[in-house]
Amino acid sequence: MVEQLIPDAMGKHPHSMKAYREAAQIILSKYFETCDAYEHPNSATAP
Repeated sequence: MVEQLIPDAMGKHPHSMKAYREAAQIILSKYFETCDAYEHPNSATAP
């Protein structure tokens, strides 16, 4: 899923690829953190 957010042209630039990968991970984690289907493990409502 992370790799699909990275532009194809970044494959030739390892440092840019790393930066894009880390940014994509942050974007996905923020998305799932705000998603109703995701329950954060540190949440007070978790069983």
